[in-house]
Amino acid sequence: MTTPGRSVDIWLNRLKILSLEVKNYKAGKETDWYSQMFQTGLRHDHTVSVGGRTDNTSYYISAGYTNNEGVILGDKFKTFRTRINVEAKAAKWATIGINMQFADRDESQVTVDWGK
Repeated sequence: MTTPGRSVDIWLNRLKILSLEVKNYKAGKETDWYSQMFQTGLRHDHTVSVGGRTDNTSYYISAGYTNNEGVILGDKFKTFRTRINVEAKAAKWATIGINMQFADRDESQVTVDWGK
């Protein structure tokens, strides 16, 4: 005849439960799966810009940073962006200018797999 404690060991072994997990199960330790999958979402978005104009020249320069953490663990997005616009009058009939933009994005985080 099998004792109740022994039958639990047999079933946990059949389920391929690791010895550390068996030890935690018997000690009453549980995993809070909600906290393993979700977090408090937080977003930072900062932008600085400067612009101006004279009779012959206009300019606009800006820089921005975004850090977004979603409510699902691992859901993160970061970006840094800049922009420069310069325009000048070369003659009464001609205007020249340049518009440049740059963005560096990090979307490399891996979110929780919902197992669909």
